[in-house]
Amino acid sequence: MPENPLLREERSLIRRPASHATVRGVVLFPGPYTVGMSSLAVHSLYTLLNTGQIACERAFVETPRKSVFSLETDTLLRDFDFVAITSSYEIDWLGLPRALQVSGIQPRRTERSRRPLVLMGGPAVTAAPLPLSELYDAALIGELEPVLAQFREALLASDPAACLEQLAAVPGFYVPELHSRPAPGALQRRCALDLDAFEAVSAILTPHTEFANRFLVEMGRGCGRACAFCLARRAYHPLRWRSLPHLLASVRRGLYHTTDLGLIAAAVSDYPDLDGLCHELARLSLDLRVSTSSVRLESASPPFLRLLARGGQQTVTYAPEAATERLRRAIGKPVTDDEIFAAIERALAAGLTRLRLYFMVGLPGETDDDREAIVTMARELSGRFRQAHFRLNVGAFSPRPHTPFECQPMAHPRSVQSWITALSHSLRPVKRVEVSAGSARESALQCLLSRADERVLEALCALPDEGLGTALRGLRAVAGRELELLGPRGATDPQPWKVVDFSCADTAIST
Repeated sequence: MPENPLLREERSLIRRPASHATVRGVVLFPGPYTVGMSSLAVHSLYTLLNTGQIACERAFVETPRKSVFSLETDTLLRDFDFVAITSSYEIDWLGLPRALQVSGIQPRRTERSRRPLVLMGGPAVTAAPLPLSELYDAALIGELEPVLAQFREALLASDPAACLEQLAAVPGFYVPELHSRPAPGALQRRCALDLDAFEAVSAILTPHTEFANRFLVEMGRGCGRACAFCLARRAYHPLRWRSLPHLLASVRRGLYHTTDLGLIAAAVSDYPDLDGLCHELARLSLDLRVSTSSVRLESASPPFLRLLARGGQQTVTYAPEAATERLRRAIGKPVTDDEIFAAIERALAAGLTRLRLYFMVGLPGETDDDREAIVTMARELSGRFRQAHFRLNVGAFSPRPHTPFECQPMAHPRSVQSWITALSHSLRPVKRVEVSAGSARESALQCLLSRADERVLEALCALPDEGLGTALRGLRAVAGRELELLGPRGATDPQPWKVVDFSCADTAIST
């Protein structure tokens, strides 16, 4: 069997799956390789599930119409003992039933044989476990590390039925076949309290990803901010950071393989000893190139920005989200215009001349003036900072479960798309300003799926491959038959996502 060309260009930092293992599984990412290998969840699962007795490979959904084979041994999904799916975004679910079906696995749990077991986890499933509960055999609510030992033990059980029985007895796992439909708050979220007890770093380096040959290191989990639209604060509560010695030890191991380092956290610049980290990283290697996932404009210090620029990075990303101070306060992001301008000045002083700014439209309480203010701010930035180039990413607000905005309506996708189109047109003449427009339909689909219940699988299984518009109409026809899922949610309306208790089952810390 010829080796997959992607494998030839990979550098594995861990032991490859053992050929003599008792149990064979596969980590399935419901998207393409280039996206999946940018996800630390894929790297972590691959690392944690490859033991002497368990061999775990990787698979990616390049297109839902083609059968999915594992990367390592070209094995069809149906021929594994288990398929572990990690899902960060609900939009990933659109092609998942089809991908399973063409790979020999019936998407409906009740219509397939016991093997392979289909297991799911990740932020999207943790936030809304019911929509796919007719697809998976078991789902993990929360983080894997606190239940890793029980999970591995269950995978080594004598048969699939015994595996599910063991998982059903572990708090944090939902096994629909053995559990009754959960009442509100019945599913407890698990979380790892001591991040220094384990690593979350790249398992494989590859040039075929957004982070080409970059060693990724998770700095922390959770967020200490209070943005009303963002799930991260709730999904990863409580806020936890790895200690500086632990981080540096991970980075040193990575430096044996590459001088490209990626720091991952909800807000990297909020790290408690950011300047100390920058000082130590600068000492490790003159060739070290550091990049980050996201930074806060308020906490991005000059030493941190200089560290980014020193390695040749030219771009820094800030997320004002709204262009007026009034609306920013309303959505829980109370930064002033002066703070935005000061953050840009610090970036330019460090040598970062390209700035990516994220904005949303369709936010609760938004007015025409708030949207027009995005154009006004872009013009002011262009005039004030003539040495800078700006890219404005304008996306659609989508209410997220378990956030203060979870019951807010989403504006009609056609209206939102027209607003984004109008903004793009108005910004076209502004010098040194580019616009990247998000998809309102994609945001609407994420809202609909996160608010749906078990009935949505029927629509997902019936979806043709005809684009987001067709998917949106098809899902609304089934899942929204009795209630418009994009509209406001009242106290008496069904809220299927409420089955999850988002306080952490592993701590007494209050939410």
